[in-house]
Amino acid sequence: IVALWSLAVLAFERFFVICRPLGNIRLRGKHAALGLLFVWTFSFIWTIPPVLGWSSYTVSKIGTTCEPNW
Repeated sequence: IVALWSLAVLAFERFFVICRPLGNIRLRGKHAALGLLFVWTFSFIWTIPPVLGWSSYTVSKIGTTCEPNW
């Protein structure tokens, strides 16, 4: 989850740099830190409950990864 959302945040940042080069938006270190904080917080919210016993993890149907057993 962290890897996927990190790529999403990076794509969002690249969109602003490439598609809005003359815009007033400047992305700085503070914005990068907020992006990382968001990604890790969001990931913990969705991955910690099964570890603590709320639902569980199971092997995916194709047998290559783990997924929540809803």
